[in-house]
Amino acid sequence: MRLFLSISNDTFFVYYLLSNVIYLVLLITAIFKNTIHRHRLASLKLELLKASLYTAHHFAGPGPQRGTQHCRECQSFVDP
Repeated sequence: MRLFLSISNDTFFVYYLLSNVIYLVLLITAIFKNTIHRHRLASLKLELLKASLYTAHHFAGPGPQRGTQHCRECQSFVDP
């Protein structure tokens, strides 16, 4: 019985140790990738990006209805 308990104790220890090491590697990878992504976003010049229908100036007022005029930046998205 002591042999069984000893083997099961060692087995659970190795299992939890490996699980925690894997989760630690995943956490470090996620933090690293998040830092790189934020660095890339910070280096983008937003005025060079093309405007889309989901930018903030479309949400400032009521939603566009049929027959209304769109701004020049978004006209290319509306007209095929």
